[in-house]
Amino acid sequence: MRRFVVVIAAVFLGCLLVVVGERAIASAATTDNAVIQRLVRDSQVVDRQWTWRAIYPGRDTMEYAFRLLQDSRADSFYQPIKIQRNQSYIDWTMSTDPAWAGSIFSDNDLPPPHVYAVGIDPPRGYLTLGDVLLIYGLPIEYTDQQALCFPHGACVSFLAASSSGRLSPHDRVLLITYITARVVERARSDFRWQGFRRY
Repeated sequence: MRRFVVVIAAVFLGCLLVVVGERAIASAATTDNAVIQRLVRDSQVVDRQWTWRAIYPGRDTMEYAFRLLQDSRADSFYQPIKIQRNQSYIDWTMSTDPAWAGSIFSDNDLPPPHVYAVGIDPPRGYLTLGDVLLIYGLPIEYTDQQALCFPHGACVSFLAASSSGRLSPHDRVLLITYITARVVERARSDFRWQGFRRY
């Protein structure tokens, strides 16, 4: 019986340490940066795929994405957005300070058109590669188009801080793209992620 109590106490303490550790990491990553908070609030992994505001690339239709965006304008959880629609894409902007923008692109191969990718254009200069590693984890690869791709269909384009060709956690993020995870997995090509170095 004593051994059982010791095992239960050890499991409880282990779980408590994991929860406290995760909360400490999350609060350190988001306390001073509203941009990171916004990205984390609007994004999540569903069925091994990054989604934005519950829009799932490769599964949802463009019509469904448009309705979700319209409905989210009245939802207090999400920041209000302005929407412009075309047959092959939906542009959106958030009237926040700093401002956010982005697009949802269609895959016209499937009738009706489905969401191929969600592009998120964070405010310039507010998000770094170091920030996105805290959000998405370690990248799968670095591409020669100055992009890092992460598991579950997230890719990040960035502007290098130096001309040396060496990646830095201080490099500024230009665009975040949630694309069908299958496409990212198939397209692996250029360079496996080997840390912040020259590629």
